[in-house]
Amino acid sequence: MWPLANWAALLAVLVGTTLAYVGFQRILAPPPVLQTLETPIRTVASGVPADATATNSIGQQRVVRTSDGHLLSLFATEAGLSIASDLGDHGRSWRAPVTIPAIAASSLSAAAAPDNRIQLAFVNDQGPAFAALDRTRAGWQASTIVQLDDSSSPIVDVAWDPLRELAHVVWVAESDEGSVVRWASLASNRAGVARLLESDDIAAIRGGSALANIAAGPGGQLIVTYRKGDAAGWFSRSLTDDSAGWQPEEALPVDFTARAGAVAMDRRGLAHVVLIEESGDEMLYLRRSSKGWLAPQTAVAQGTTEEMDSPFLATDASSKLLYAFFSTTGTADALRVVVNDPAGGWEEPYRISVEDNTTEGHSPTALDPLTGTPLVLWTSTGATPAIHSGNIVLP
Repeated sequence: MWPLANWAALLAVLVGTTLAYVGFQRILAPPPVLQTLETPIRTVASGVPADATATNSIGQQRVVRTSDGHLLSLFATEAGLSIASDLGDHGRSWRAPVTIPAIAASSLSAAAAPDNRIQLAFVNDQGPAFAALDRTRAGWQASTIVQLDDSSSPIVDVAWDPLRELAHVVWVAESDEGSVVRWASLASNRAGVARLLESDDIAAIRGGSALANIAAGPGGQLIVTYRKGDAAGWFSRSLTDDSAGWQPEEALPVDFTARAGAVAMDRRGLAHVVLIEESGDEMLYLRRSSKGWLAPQTAVAQGTTEEMDSPFLATDASSKLLYAFFSTTGTADALRVVVNDPAGGWEEPYRISVEDNTTEGHSPTALDPLTGTPLVLWTSTGATPAIHSGNIVLP
């Protein structure tokens, strides 16, 4: 019989040989082929700012759907907030934008209430603010503007709470000591009056720049996810339909610093998050169950040749598919989408194109699909930036 040490040495040699073979095969293996997804492209508005759909690393919503089926694209210009409306044909044709001079925004996020008033969180010269927008026969009218803080951070996000019939806003308040994630609930009425109901700190002060976003579910569920300053990790706090208030902080099971993230809540009230690592070469996906956050999955492993940016999540209530849109920065900005099927997991990313040419653009913002075809908007690159839209139909 061989001594135990000999068996251990043989096992080490076999393991080492296997790892070397696997590594060699990876070197020889060709890179994964990026699938192409051709889709019709429409122009929403041209001559827009180059950051018209930029979501400031937190997946701010820039396109909403009203109860009568019209789509509204919101973007900031030097003249004020601009709104482009489609003809009720799911983004196939768009009217010329109209401008609301009273709203001067450098960053914005929007949500539609059932009565078609648009709940708008934005940053103006005085700091983060809130207003409700109402479309009347005379055009778009803005409510009174509620200033939430005097911080200069562009991080602001809004969600509509259908149970409480309130808008919830999160933003980052900056000071010499660091960043604080704050939250507020607001109400508005048809008379054009908006008012602050409640406000509180969500996360304590940390050094560096924080990130934060918010999502709401159909039954009064709210979730805020955030990065504390420049530190590693991503966190969340949730609010349910009872009166217990905000639940204690939960740490998502990640140990890296994320430079961008997006959150969405589906029709079942389940929260979904995608995070892009600081290096920009991997996107991780996490879902929150009734017992807390589940272990992360790799949604995209892009490699180091192109960086990913501007993630945005959309959920499909009927098929339970998840769509994660993002853009890459290489020789040219390219728009891509990766899809999660509960039965098969994450697929390889699709490169959105038209007539065999890569669709150049960045900063996607999308709508949850009602008909199985999500709509995505982005800002195109070029001498004259424009907002384009496309209906995504999987092969």
